[in-house]
Amino acid sequence: MSVDMISLRKKLNLELLLKIGLAHLFLFISLSNGAGYFPESRYLFFGGLAILSGLWVFKKGFLIQRFDQLLLVLLFVAALSMVNLVNLHASLDALLLLSAYFFFFWIVRENFNSKNDINLLLGLMVITATLLAIYGIYQHMAGFDALAQYAAERDIVIGGQSRVFATFISPNALAGYLALVVPLNIFLFLDEKIAWKKTLLVISSGVMGCCIVLTYSRGGCVALFVAILTMVLLMSKKRKKQLLSILAILAIIVFLGCFLAQYFSSPSTAAYEGFTTSSGAKTSFGGRTLLWRGALTIAKTHPFLGSGIGTFSSVYSKYQYGGLFSRHAHNTYLEILAETGFLGFLLFIVILYKILRRQFEIATKAKDKYFKDFGLVLLAASLGFVVHNFADFVWHIPIIGLNFWILAGFTFAIKKTNGEYEFSSCSPVSKKFITIRKTGAVLIVLLGILIIIGPYRAALFAERASDLSRNEKNNEALQLLEEAVKLDPLDGLHRTRLADLSFSTGQNDIYFIREQTEIAVALEPHNAYYRAKLAEFYFAERRVEKARKEYEKAKELYPLSPHYPLQLGQFYMLTGETDKALKEFKYAISLEPYYDIWYSEKPLKAISNAHLQLGNIYAERNDLDKAINEYEEALGLNPDLAPAYYNLGYIYQSEGLYGEAIANYKRTIELQPDYSPAHYSLGILYEEIGEIELAIIQFKEALKLDPGNVSYREKLYEFEEEPK
Repeated sequence: MSVDMISLRKKLNLELLLKIGLAHLFLFISLSNGAGYFPESRYLFFGGLAILSGLWVFKKGFLIQRFDQLLLVLLFVAALSMVNLVNLHASLDALLLLSAYFFFFWIVRENFNSKNDINLLLGLMVITATLLAIYGIYQHMAGFDALAQYAAERDIVIGGQSRVFATFISPNALAGYLALVVPLNIFLFLDEKIAWKKTLLVISSGVMGCCIVLTYSRGGCVALFVAILTMVLLMSKKRKKQLLSILAILAIIVFLGCFLAQYFSSPSTAAYEGFTTSSGAKTSFGGRTLLWRGALTIAKTHPFLGSGIGTFSSVYSKYQYGGLFSRHAHNTYLEILAETGFLGFLLFIVILYKILRRQFEIATKAKDKYFKDFGLVLLAASLGFVVHNFADFVWHIPIIGLNFWILAGFTFAIKKTNGEYEFSSCSPVSKKFITIRKTGAVLIVLLGILIIIGPYRAALFAERASDLSRNEKNNEALQLLEEAVKLDPLDGLHRTRLADLSFSTGQNDIYFIREQTEIAVALEPHNAYYRAKLAEFYFAERRVEKARKEYEKAKELYPLSPHYPLQLGQFYMLTGETDKALKEFKYAISLEPYYDIWYSEKPLKAISNAHLQLGNIYAERNDLDKAINEYEEALGLNPDLAPAYYNLGYIYQSEGLYGEAIANYKRTIELQPDYSPAHYSLGILYEEIGEIELAIIQFKEALKLDPGNVSYREKLYEFEEEPK
């Protein structure tokens, strides 16, 4: 059987292959862990899209239009904002994401130019959203135990076990994504003629609506409300009746779906109280206002070019208000203002305005029913997205941003010809500068290959190294981290993790460890954690003044974190500067009011440790009442702090309060059974009160835990001829 190669080539043209490739990329990023937010899936997406885009530009390309000039200027301003070198890796990542959005827009605009193309891509968007919504509902019904364990192992905050989030990093992101797709689903329903397909589309919309409710996202609900209100207000009277009927049916489906999901939910799914208690609203809105104040402060400090695209999380710690730290400002517009300055912010607003205005014109001026409804749905979905970005960071979630730019691509694929709107054919490509175009295309393809070979593989190695180190396979983890550093040398986190693991396991020499951390600090000079790590390594080399400088810099960069004054105070204790240490511990303790609501576990542990250290200073000064008070304060914040129980036991023993001392020593051993001094001290106490047999048991246990301790062995000699 012969194959007609000419016919096959005609069918498998670049445009078809490009559409297939984009569809696969869209599916991958939609269903990947974090919806493209995490490095592994993000870099593979960047690389794949760059290769597709480069091939398209090389073979075909497109004519740059006036709107494209705005996009290119914004890219230039974003690149220019990187001049501050706050975090080059994060800036390049954000610049790649912005470029990915724009290339997706250009490819959709130039290649999806028929009703069949549009409906197929819309169908793909609806199917993926429906699958994610089903998974979200399943989470609610199955419970969050396994997911909570997974998140805890990877230090991911999932915000409790009551709000569904599917594969996204937060319930708000999932809600924003579904709110963007629901109007498209309604459009497909209105355009569909076959009854069973219409039924499936209604059910699909109901599933999405039910999942949005189970996210308990105020921002997502507001975005969906804005989208639906826009359709109701601008739709023709005849269509409006049909729309209202659909909405009524959807409301019933959503109500029944939520009732059933709640009825069959897992016992581990906690009840959400954020809507019903004033504290929930206060926590949500109050935290955002603090983030917005911080973003405005960054913008005032860097008014022209901003701190650098993608660097909000790198600099925010210095400008933080209250105890809430976040990677994003929870207001995309303020975050862009802070990162790219006033010019970048203005360009961004103008671009959004032009997209919305074009959609409004199509919705209000098109005569053809299809284009009129389509323009209205594009406007409704885009408005919901724009509104949601006032209170969240959905712009930065790749799949949500891509959905928006796909809609923008549809918008500019529709042209007005002879007073009527229709899909335009591909832009004619100029014969000028063909060599430059093809050279640029080759560079884009090479960039995609380099991203997959370098940062993508580095992210995979780093993730695998985390799993290995959790399982105490440190040698293998170190090898993978070394490879990750080679593949992605601009990522300071890989270097810091390599240095930290090397130091804690005694692998590699201190010079290598310190050098890796110095490079990480040079790459991210505003990172307080890297600075504190570098100080630790300097101190290990006995470079005391350099260590002092880095500890002080870490505190300066993150003034509202209790971790860094605690570490600075501990440094002062080691250098014998007790008064300075006392001051730093008191400062760390003074930060407690900031951490009464948001992500308080780790900061409160640091503050409890500061109480412990302060208690030690008072104990050394024989101010025992103050010492006891500090130890009790420490235990009030962290009831599992074994050293506080031990120190209390020691003080009570010295005061002759044997019952209290025994109770505290026993609690120390319960929490930390391998802590030999607790066993030894309890043995001494038993000896003092005449309980010799109990004392011998504790001395034996202490010696078993620390066989080389001469004091333990000599004490046991007093009771046995040959202690074992």
